[in-house]
Amino acid sequence: MDRQNGFVVFVVVLVLGLPCATGLGITTVYTDRAEFLAEVPGATHIDFEGLVPPSGELAQFFLPGLTLDGVTFAPPSAGGGLYVVEPAHQPALFGWGSGAVLNGDYGSPTTIDVTLPVGTYAVGCDLMTFFPYGETVNVALSTGQVFAVTTADYPTRVFAGFITDTGFITSVTYTRPEIDPRGSGLNIDNFVFDAKPVPEPLTTTGAFLAIGGLGAYLRKRTRA
Repeated sequence: MDRQNGFVVFVVVLVLGLPCATGLGITTVYTDRAEFLAEVPGATHIDFEGLVPPSGELAQFFLPGLTLDGVTFAPPSAGGGLYVVEPAHQPALFGWGSGAVLNGDYGSPTTIDVTLPVGTYAVGCDLMTFFPYGETVNVALSTGQVFAVTTADYPTRVFAGFITDTGFITSVTYTRPEIDPRGSGLNIDNFVFDAKPVPEPLTTTGAFLAIGGLGAYLRKRTRA
């Protein structure tokens, strides 16, 4: 292979060998909100305020769920729902000192599915449980990683944040196993995420047009 043909092969690999936007990668876990925010100072915050009607104490959302700032919070099935609840509704269950919270439907288990904007690499929130307090919440990232987070006794919130160094996090699922006949209470609040701009991938047609043009140019140079 001569130098020019070798250059063409190199360009083919460079253009078509685009990096994949998914993958396990290395995920750093944060339990301190301040440390997490220091890594993502431009993150977007969602606090679930202003969603409950003035005359009420809660608002319910069925599928397709609740979308705020490009993030969709949804129950796992059409039969369930999510509730944004003000502390006044039941202070011992929803009064966590942070205003309104997002409450998962009392299922078996209780699950909150979150779909994230394209390019998200950092996500976190406060986690709280009741029936009883201080139990395990499983946090499953789209990367394939699952983390067990232990919540605290009432009224303390526990922060759980995750930042991946390769690829992106497209979704996260919070699951609380049912261990009490009254249900499995799961609240989240002060949700935060950050996303990177994702460049538009070069289309296959565009790639081959570019390669063809380069090949024609090199052949012309060879004849010259």
